[in-house]
This record gives sequence, structure tokens and C-alpha cells, in this order.
Amino acid sequence: MKNLVEFKHITKRFPGVLALNDINLELKAGEVHVLIGENGAGKSTLMKILSGAYRQDEGELLIDGEAVKRNSPIISSSLGIGMIYQELNLIPELSIVKNIFLGSERKKGIFDDREYMYQEAEKYLQMLHLDIDPDTLVKDLGVGTQQMVEIAKAVSKRSKVLVLDEPTSSLTDSEIRELFSIIRMLKEQGVGMFYISHRLEELYEIGDRVTIMRDGAKVGTYRLDEIRMNEMIEKIAGRKIENLYPRNRIPHGECVLEVKNCSGAGFENVSLKVHAGEIAGLSGLVGAGRTELARAIFGIDGYHSGEILLEGKKVKKNSPKEAARAGIGLLPEDRKVQGLALKKNIRENMVVSVLNSLFKNGIVDTKKERTV
Repeated sequence: MKNLVEFKHITKRFPGVLALNDINLELKAGEVHVLIGENGAGKSTLMKILSGAYRQDEGELLIDGEAVKRNSPIISSSLGIGMIYQELNLIPELSIVKNIFLGSERKKGIFDDREYMYQEAEKYLQMLHLDIDPDTLVKDLGVGTQQMVEIAKAVSKRSKVLVLDEPTSSLTDSEIRELFSIIRMLKEQGVGMFYISHRLEELYEIGDRVTIMRDGAKVGTYRLDEIRMNEMIEKIAGRKIENLYPRNRIPHGECVLEVKNCSGAGFENVSLKVHAGEIAGLSGLVGAGRTELARAIFGIDGYHSGEILLEGKKVKKNSPKEAARAGIGLLPEDRKVQGLALKKNIRENMVVSVLNSLFKNGIVDTKKERTV
């Protein structure tokens, strides 16, 4: 099979960091080439060079055997490269159909051919077994469904190379099965795919070869039918792993949070206890009520029956402000929309929950803010 993409001696530096060091790698037509490694290994940086978001400092990028002298996201897309990032790149205020065709609208005279685009969007959604009206606004979709819309958008471009960066991170088991069936279909059509994941068990189901990266360098490339999972883990870590899942039992303290027979929007009659030093998991499919329960505990959404106790005392007036004062924190499902003020800098985002302690005569004490 011919090489769709070749990285030759690619090196990329950032101030004080050697992000990529002399990387040689290729992607063949109809192949799923898996990239694995710890955070910071260089996987996403390499893919951003392919997408045109970054430019290499040394080395050469070839697409279909031709050297790419000048690259950008627009040029990369025109060369048949499709990107599905881990961070969603949809516009919440636009509909599904408008997101799918953004930048490649079909025209009928001087106007958009809305009927054609609607039917095409519907076709790609049905291909992913998504029973959703293409006119639905993206902001009204769950994170998992938005991820599937990203995939539908990439498939609609008929790209010859797809990069999938942690595509299953927000998907349910049934959605993952649908995604894998789409990947197999694309493989049969000769599409080559780079697949980045930390879920090693799923790689054997859809991958052909795996390249392991560590600290910006390539450790090696292997056929997935020739390398065992424990070998991959040792190569990722750079050391021998004697006990993959050590069981460290830590004694639990007193009950710090108790939910008693709580019912609210999306959950009903839930009871649970969380003790000091304990990690309590909430599991279930998308729509099971996990997020809704967490939001109710933090006081964002109310609950109509039951009670919440913090260190044995009933929470009478629950609100995010009171929850934060009581020592409860929430990392929301959608960090971009619900967790961060993207137009503010890192310092301002870090101190937003403790602003009251930084005020001095109605003005923020910037010196204290920087110290925090």
C-alpha cells in the first residue's frame, strides 16, 4: 500500500522544550496507525504539524509523496487531511447541519442549498445511528453526542487522511461500537487514520500498527498483532512494570458527604455516602443522571425531595456559593463552557472562586492575586 503521509526527521522546539526529536513515521492507505504515549510525549504536536497548526523546525512532511513546503489548516484540509480533536471544535449557537458544512456550504445560485445540506447531514447522522434533527442547535446536545457530530463532520469532508485524537473519551459503549464500525468502513475505502488513545484495550480492535512515543522521541513502531499490552506499557513508561494494577488500601475516615433519597431533574431516590480519603465513582450511560446529581450536590440545580448532609449537618440553602464555602468543588463535564472564562487569563481563572479574599477597598489586590 502507498504512503499517504510521511514524516521525515521532524523536530519541533518550544522555548525551553524539545517537543519532537527526529521523528520518522508514515501512514499507509487503509491503515489505522495508533499513536500512544504519556501526556507530553509529542503525539498531538506531531498531528498539529500535519494539520498545519504548527510548522516543524527541521525535517520534511510529505502527503501523497509530495513535500509540503508551506502548510496551514486551510492547505492541509485542501490536501485531504481531516482532524477530530479531543477538544470539540463546534459552534454551540449553530445547528448541526451548519456546523457540518461550515466553510464548505453548498450553493444554489447565491444562496445556500439548505435542502441538500439538510439531507446530507441527515445521511451522515444516520450513518452514525444518531436519531437527531440536523436543525438542532449544538449547545442543546450532550458532550458525547457533540463528539459524534464532530465525527460526522469529518466523514462528510471525504478526507483521505483522518486524525482521531481521543475520539472515544466522551462516548458510551454503544457509541464506541458505532464509531469502530465507521472506522472499518473508512479503512475499506482506503482512508488512512492516525488514532490517538490512552485506552490500550481498544487499540487491538481497530488498529494495524502502533507507534510509541516518549518525551518527544519515537520509541518504536510495531504491528499490533506482534506486541502485548504489558510490553506497550513498559515502553511507554520506560521501565519494567512488575504490578500493573497494585491494590493500595487506604483506611477511610468519617462520612463527609451523605445524599439521602434525593430526587431531581434526571435522577430519582438516590442515596450515597462519601468518606474522608475515599474516591466514590458515579457510573452509568449518557442520560443516566450522573451529571445532574453532581450539579444538584453543588447547588447549581435544585432537587425536589430528599436531603444532603455535609459532615452530618443538613444543607439547608444549597447554592454554588454556599457549596464552595463548605469545601465542595466541582469540575464540570464541559470545561470550556461551564468551567472556564476563556477570555480571561490563567491567573484570573484560578482566583475567581476566592475573589472576596482578594478585595481591598473594592479593588483586587493584584500582588496577593499573583501570590495565590
